[in-house]
Amino acid sequence: MNIDLLIFLITAPITVITLTTFFSVLLYRQKRKKKMYAQVEEVLDDYVLNIIDGKIEKLYLPEYDYVVTTNQTKTYIMVVPNYSSGELFLSSSTKWSIKRNYEDYKSKYVPRVDKLARFDPPFEKDITVRRMYVVYPKAKSILRYINDCEMEFIHFDSDINGASIVTYYELKDKKIIF
Repeated sequence: MNIDLLIFLITAPITVITLTTFFSVLLYRQKRKKKMYAQVEEVLDDYVLNIIDGKIEKLYLPEYDYVVTTNQTKTYIMVVPNYSSGELFLSSSTKWSIKRNYEDYKSKYVPRVDKLARFDPPFEKDITVRRMYVVYPKAKSILRYINDCEMEFIHFDSDINGASIVTYYELKDKKIIF
């Protein structure tokens, strides 16, 4: 048997399995992200149409995902995926990380949050501008570092440099007022 044929017969199945696994993971992540946005949109649509009589714009920009507008307020909303439902740690308004639990030494950096924190919305007279992060689906706890030794729990009514942080389930249970 030719050595080239033998190498091909060994590497071909490995290549097929690797590519299949790669594309399966990629497809799974895309479906999970679509499901996340669909569920958040459903809650926001219901909330905006039935409770506050406003309108919602779905934009998916780097700075924010949605804009909810009422007569008095304009709220820029960003969805923050937390599929593991781990603890969310805020080192600053622009640096967030997710850990599975408090003792876990590994943390995962949360991308994009700095974009909404640094976003400077256009000025509109008689309109109050707000920023909101929706953590999907939930977080065990949301903690903010005060200094090296102290942390505080963050709730949906806490002000984090002009922004509020809510979980999808808090929004779904209609605990949040725009």
